[in-house]
Amino acid sequence: MQKHIRSAIASIEAAIAEASTVEPPPSLDVAAKLTTALVTLRELVVETTGDERLAALVAKYSDLTDKRKDSLARAIALGAADDTLTVLAEALRLNSTSGDKLTVVIPANRLENLSRGKGWCRKGRGDSAEWGERTDNGYRVGPGRWLVHGSDGFSRTKEDTWTVKHVAVGSETWTVAS
Repeated sequence: MQKHIRSAIASIEAAIAEASTVEPPPSLDVAAKLTTALVTLRELVVETTGDERLAALVAKYSDLTDKRKDSLARAIALGAADDTLTVLAEALRLNSTSGDKLTVVIPANRLENLSRGKGWCRKGRGDSAEWGERTDNGYRVGPGRWLVHGSDGFSRTKEDTWTVKHVAVGSETWTVAS
């Protein structure tokens, strides 16, 4: 909505600037109407505060955890764009821990938890493959496209693909997996 209002303001400002260069000058009535419309539109533009943006996200994504809400509030305070906030809100896994290597833990395959289950996580193929670091909850990985494979030890296998990327806002960087 605000983009449309700002676009209208720019159009009116351009029309006023163009009208002032036209010979003979337009009637004072037309200039007064344009100026009045410009003032009215400027009064309509109300910058939303961070609290209002966070409240809108919480209403849209009702299942956000408190930790996710804190991350969104920090991103809003740093001036994140709406599309960046959507990425952070919709991420299946999110980590904002800073350090030399920003990583996130993606879950292990469900077949790994069976009695003879096995699994692995990798990015790439062959000799150039990078393997995910095994943790209690899954695999700690960095940015890229990761394949999580699981087997029940018999004939069932399952593979999941995760896309992990960094999202930077101001001085903070989040690692997002989806």
